[in-house]
Amino acid sequence: HGEEPAVVFDRMVEGLALVLREMEDEGIAVTLRPENMGRRAQFGDLSEILGLCRELPALAPCIDIAHLHARTGAWNSRPEFHALWDAVGDALGQEALARAHVHISGIEFASGGERRHRPLGESDLDYVGFLEVMAQRGVAGSIICESPARESDAVLLCEAWRTVASAGSTGAAGGG
Repeated sequence: HGEEPAVVFDRMVEGLALVLREMEDEGIAVTLRPENMGRRAQFGDLSEILGLCRELPALAPCIDIAHLHARTGAWNSRPEFHALWDAVGDALGQEALARAHVHISGIEFASGGERRHRPLGESDLDYVGFLEVMAQRGVAGSIICESPARESDAVLLCEAWRTVASAGSTGAAGGG
């Protein structure tokens, strides 16, 4: 709403710090994971999310690869996927790569970013390349399928992961 990004960032840190203190006071032991957003006008690009997690170490990022792609039109190639995990590791350490939390789906977008989630087969998102880079980099954790065709796309992702994982164990995974 017209606020300077630094002002919004500070407000987010202040608000989340308050939530974290209240959770600690109540004995609530969960990890909050702010998610990168898919619209350019929204708070939550990759650097903002990683910055929140650096500022408040109790947080960990939720990486939504479809949102990253929709926000810029980029983040859809093996070199960009490597750069993503470099950014996460550089900002938060290798532990963040060992317990990643990822959302994935197809995405429809325009100049302003995300319009809506789509089935993987109806999107240009290179989900196989994304999984290959995760495997090559040893990124572990959770992958949540947010597709409107959740069941079939979850099966598609599982099959792709099995192929990627078996190719990686024989040294045949594609390079980035």
